[in-house]
Amino acid sequence: DDAVKVGKNFVLEAGDSITLKTGSASITMKKDGTISIEGKDINIKASGDLNQAASGKINVKASGDVVIKGSKVLNN
Repeated sequence: DDAVKVGKNFVLEAGDSITLKTGSASITMKKDGTISIEGKDINIKASGDLNQAASGKINVKASGDVVIKGSKVLNN
């Protein structure tokens, strides 16, 4: 086992890409700005707001149901 503890800032820079991988889970960042996150289940949790924005389309695709829950769900 190994660990890295940094007091303030840590920068890891690669010429083409960086991949963090364990088992079948991975995060890959490429120099063209593409970021890919892969895994069996992916969870995103925010203690405050969670914002999604794109200058192009946002696509959601699922082989099962798409469930949206909130105290009020606004559409446009």
